Amino acid sequence: MASRCRIVLKWLCLLTTITLLCQQSLSRDLMLSHIIWREGVRGPLNASTLPYIKWNNNGLAELTKVQTATHLHMTYDKLFKKGKEQHEKLARYLRLRYDAVLGNSSQNSVTVYSVNLSYSVSSLKANLATLFPSVPESSLIQNVSWTLKSLNAAEIADEAVFKLEQCQDDDTSKHDNDSVKSILQSNSVLQKFQQESGANLSHFYNVFMIYDSMSSAHAQGILPRRLETTYDLISMYFGRFTTEYFSKLNASREYAGLLLINMLESMASKVYDASDNKPQLVIYSTDQLLMISLLSLLSNYQEYFVPQFSSCFMVELYNDSGDYQVDLWYKQAVQQQPVPLKVPGCYPNCRLEQLTNIVSNIAKTPWQPTCKKEKNNPPEILRKFSGRKFTIVLFSAIVAGIIASVVTYYCARDVFKCLIQKPADE
Repeated sequence: MASRCRIVLKWLCLLTTITLLCQQSLSRDLMLSHIIWREGVRGPLNASTLPYIKWNNNGLAELTKVQTATHLHMTYDKLFKKGKEQHEKLARYLRLRYDAVLGNSSQNSVTVYSVNLSYSVSSLKANLATLFPSVPESSLIQNVSWTLKSLNAAEIADEAVFKLEQCQDDDTSKHDNDSVKSILQSNSVLQKFQQESGANLSHFYNVFMIYDSMSSAHAQGILPRRLETTYDLISMYFGRFTTEYFSKLNASREYAGLLLINMLESMASKVYDASDNKPQLVIYSTDQLLMISLLSLLSNYQEYFVPQFSSCFMVELYNDSGDYQVDLWYKQAVQQQPVPLKVPGCYPNCRLEQLTNIVSNIAKTPWQPTCKKEKNNPPEILRKFSGRKFTIVLFSAIVAGIIASVVTYYCARDVFKCLIQKPADE
């Protein structure tokens, strides 16, 4: 009898726990979701950066061989068929995830942003056609906002060089890209590629454009086999470059910070007014550099986090019984499941107020380079001298010290005589 009572009590406890969990999950309502995605597979941004492949602007992707070069016929920076298929697949995933929201959504409940008029819009059209099959494409596209800026790779590269030069006056300083340089200096494959291509791999712009061309060919399945190892190394090298630079550059902080503030304003507006007049979905069709900036500013970004074609970043606002919480998810590739994005100081539970404080600090605080502190260095006045000048000053100081020692010794023997002695008359 006692054992039966214990079993009944255990079942009651289990049922109570399940009931509480169900109530908790039911009380957590999705209020707003921000969806930030990268464009699908497209042509290269700069076809001339990869010497082994000649890109021709003839439309379809075809592979032919002429002597030692591989000729790939494709349209520069245009979305390919595979890119459209990727976004259709991503849209099907998003439709399942946000079925409750999309089922009751109106045209006013969706806000759309895009960074450019080429591949971002093509990705947007492919995605929205599947995400909203009953809404005409023209109706969705006409409401797209173009206020979202696209990051410029050359601008980032120039600022990166400038930041590093700020530390170069001190020979003992550690430059911020030491780990990047060590990879290049210790890897013979990258060194050989650099020599053959003539590209300076210590400059971000070159690394980005080469990686962009290779990743485009690789995603199409037409990267020459002899370049596969080089592509893996370039991918790793590009990831390390972005890890070192992006959280520190004011260009990426400004552009990504603007997007983050836009997101926070939307969430705050939804909290104060949860009516249907406010959007439930905010979509950003962005590019790779903006995605990297977001990830590097918010998380412990590492080189293996580099967003692939059609990657997706989701920021969801929930009302948990009056407590407003934000979940952040990162889907690195179409075929991968999303993983929680760990924001330092805001994980595992990230309240809207906490995230607001973190983003405000990011957007308002410009990054400054930190050079290695000087240890046992000479005084500032001596550091103005270098080379021969410093040697002359040091020698003069030694001679003066010897003379002073001799005079002191002489005076110590007969102090009175030393004090009253006058110079001889001429």
